[in-house]
Amino acid sequence: RLLATKPAVIATSPLRRAAETAAPLSRLIGLAPIITPPVSEIPTPAHIAHEDRGNWLRSVMAQSWDQLDPFLRQWRQDAIACLAAMPSDTAVFSHYVLINVAVGAAIGDDRVHCFAPAHASVTILETNGNGLTLLELGATGQSAIR
Repeated sequence: RLLATKPAVIATSPLRRAAETAAPLSRLIGLAPIITPPVSEIPTPAHIAHEDRGNWLRSVMAQSWDQLDPFLRQWRQDAIACLAAMPSDTAVFSHYVLINVAVGAAIGDDRVHCFAPAHASVTILETNGNGLTLLELGATGQSAIR
């Protein structure tokens, strides 16, 4: 599916699972992925233990962005700004919450969880350099929250 879009740039989260998902497309079109930290997974606050991340994340996903602490709101704003500034025809390999950030920004939805993207689904957005517009919502599915 992504090969047909002929991306000129491949951007990926620094997390291994996103980079591994980007690798086949990268090999097929001969483009090295650009590691792009702002499209990484939502950061877990330092005071949350690894074993408590799932419960913390479920709590966060039940809220809207204006209910969350400034650190997470800033992460969201930085991610939106990064996506809005990307060149056209960029394939971005990212994570569940970040995809929700992008879709929410595009449709004006302030909820943290406004969409349930399936693994390896393709959501297509457009940018004019200032904001995001949703062109096509990817497939939905269940995801384990860890």
